[in-house]
Amino acid sequence: MKTINVKIPLQSAALWKRYYQLMHRDHKVAMIDHAMNSHL
Repeated sequence: MKTINVKIPLQSAALWKRYYQLMHRDHKVAMIDHAMNSHL
């Protein structure tokens, strides 16, 4: 899978993380966590 290096506002990522948590999409939550932690 090819990844695209796109910067999105942290607030947006946190909001999507919350949506995915509510939908029980654990893989997506982990993916966002990984992306947020690797860019700090």
